[in-house]
Formats: sequence, structure tokens, C-alpha cells
Amino acid sequence: MVYKNEKILFIFEGKKTEPYIMQIIKELYFKNYKYVFISYCSNIQSLFNELNKDDDLDLVGLLKEKEREYFKKKKKKHSKLEKKLEKCNRDEFSEIYLFFDYDIKKPDKHNKDSLKTQNEKIKEMLELFDNETEKGKLYINYPMVESIRYFKKELPDEDYYTYTTNLFIGRKFKEDTNNFSHYKNLAFITSKDKNQQSNWKHIIDLNIKKANHICSDLNELPSKKISINQQEIFKNQLSKYVSKNEIAILNSFPLFLYEYFN
Repeated sequence: MVYKNEKILFIFEGKKTEPYIMQIIKELYFKNYKYVFISYCSNIQSLFNELNKDDDLDLVGLLKEKEREYFKKKKKKHSKLEKKLEKCNRDEFSEIYLFFDYDIKKPDKHNKDSLKTQNEKIKEMLELFDNETEKGKLYINYPMVESIRYFKKELPDEDYYTYTTNLFIGRKFKEDTNNFSHYKNLAFITSKDKNQQSNWKHIIDLNIKKANHICSDLNELPSKKISINQQEIFKNQLSKYVSKNEIAILNSFPLFLYEYFN
């Protein structure tokens, strides 16, 4: 619960899509909440490496440091830019949420980490960021945030629970989403028309049921929300899909809403 003068801190991997989606969510579900949006602008593996450089560095401290570095590099002042965390400390945020992509990289000369190492880092991150009122709560998009519109048919797409993609698809997932999705942009959830609310309801419902299918093989709403928490989803993605060089397409924003309001 967020009290007066307290804020929610939302931390995103990307600079555009995630904050845009969360702004819509804020307008629909969090109208009376105070919040701060921060884009980390790098992947979860990078965040893991940064946090492990200094055991005493907390997440808000790391983000403040990166923000200072960003403005220090600017040769001229930009009036439109805002130092969002300069005067903030951890105690000002009653809740912290992180949204990052799974986006595993195929090991090669550029990416030295093995698949096992990459997954171990994500596992550690999910264990570290498992409580929004403490260090923060991490949500993972599989494989990327574009999964929010990976519906091959008009909503409700009841086949959504079957959709998977190649484990090492990388940025090509954006292209595949454009090619295969019934929705060619985010207008179906951002346009303020009669379909917006129903589309969000479908997206939430389909992703919750799919998360349950990933964890229990049942394409239905779970009896308990803990049965589809982020660690359970990750564990079952590894055992049922990653082991076959696949990933079950799943978006984290609907799961965030489900957990928050249930």
C-alpha cells in the first residue's frame, strides 16, 4: 500500500516501450499514485554485473550514480532533461518494481557467458529482487517486452498459451512480432476507445492463464497467485522450454497487475 508523500519507483530496461506501456497502466489503474520512471538502458546481465562490483551499493544508489554520470557527460544543459533521483533516497519509495527482458544471448566471441551462467545470473536477480517493499521486485518479459502484442488473432486469442519462440531469437523477436501479430502497434491498448479496457482485460487474463500453463500445464486461472510467481515461472521456463532451446512467450506487465491487485 502506498501512503501519502510516498512514491513507487518503476525501473525499466528500455527507454521507450516500457515507460510508454506503464504510463497507460498508470492512467488506467494507478491514477492516484505518485511514481518515478527510470530507464536503465541496458540489459539484466549488465545490471547484475554492476551490482556485483560493490556489495554495499543498493539499487537506488546505483541508479543515482548512473544518472550523475549521464548528466556529467552532457556538454550543454538540456532544459527538458530532469534529474529524477538526485534528491531521492530509498526510504522515499514505498515500492520498487523492475521490468527487464529475458533476452538470452548465444555464447560467442562477443558474449563470453555460457547459457548456464546467464541463467544463474537471472536466478540470483530474481532471488535478490523478490520483495517490492525491500530491495525491489523483478518482473521478466519472455523473451522481450514486445510479447505484450504477440497475438496472432484478434483478442481474445485462445491459442496464446501455445506460442513459443527460439531461445536465441534476440532482437529478431521484434521483427517476428511485426510479422505475426494481429496488432501492428500498441494502439489496441493505448487508444482511449471502447476496446481499450476490454483488450487489457483479455491481455491480463491470457498471460495469467499462460503463466499457470507454464508452471502447472493447466491453461486456466491459478487457484493461488504464489503458484505463478516470477521464480516459479523462471524455473519452469528452464525445465520445460529452455531445455529444448525454446522460450514460452509471456509478458510481465499483466502479471504485475494481477499480483498487485489480488
